[in-house]
Amino acid sequence: MFNAHFFRDVLPAHTAQKAKNSAEGVVTLELHLQFGGRYKVAEIVETADEAVIIEVYPEHGDARRTPREERQLGAPPFELDRIALAYGSISQVVITTERARKDIGFHVRR
Repeated sequence: MFNAHFFRDVLPAHTAQKAKNSAEGVVTLELHLQFGGRYKVAEIVETADEAVIIEVYPEHGDARRTPREERQLGAPPFELDRIALAYGSISQVVITTERARKDIGFHVRR
């Protein structure tokens, strides 16, 4: 079963290693869930004791671009959903160098 240690220590090492194999230095991270759903992860925001907080790309359609004026004031480029997932609900973690779109990729907050 996945836990905070995995998301805090193990996953960043593997994503960094996989990014070295990517021509653009970017990876895509997907979390597959026990109930059959999955999320394309933009960022891991926090690793708590019982859950991981992630920002995810929309399942269908494009991510909503933040208006230019807001981006100039420091807002992120896209408006993404933030989700808390219990570690026990995650069945599989997939790291790939395949990108769905040029502006989509996984980022590790340091």
